[in-house]
Amino acid sequence: MAEQTIVIHISGYWRDQHQACLAEYSGIFFVYEASYNAADQTVDLLKLIYIGEAENIKAEVISPENRLSWMTHLATGHELCYACAGVDQPFRHRAWEAYILTHKPPANIHAQEVFHYDNTTLVSTGKTALINPVVTARKNKTKSMEALAWAQHKEVIPVRAVQIYSDHPNERRLAMGK
Repeated sequence: MAEQTIVIHISGYWRDQHQACLAEYSGIFFVYEASYNAADQTVDLLKLIYIGEAENIKAEVISPENRLSWMTHLATGHELCYACAGVDQPFRHRAWEAYILTHKPPANIHAQEVFHYDNTTLVSTGKTALINPVVTARKNKTKSMEALAWAQHKEVIPVRAVQIYSDHPNERRLAMGK
């Protein structure tokens, strides 16, 4: 494969209790540590925990083994929250590796230090909380300069989610901005 730019539109955010509403298509998903505020019905995204890829996102997220692993990264009183993006083969695995190389989520224990594909630029649109919107992973090199710069800043800013989804359309809520 040659050098590639891939545009990925990320949808989200779903609280853990509404994981059944996640997409059943091929793609990449993002797992966050979140704090839910019942009073104003908002979610603060605190940390990116895991980035996954699957032929069926919903089936992968609801897997009990995965959830147990992710929950070990939660502080008391926090919960899991999800975002996802449809990405078909042959780009799904390539994009997934680029995201992991760039963001180094703590639950991605298999994260690699070397990118095996040709240079790849990801342009992320949509719900990009705690995701660098433009990253470039370079073949056979460790973290790119963009990734190093992003890694220095990503832990300092919790993000208030723009929208929360549930399995009931009338429960869709807009989050309050800071």
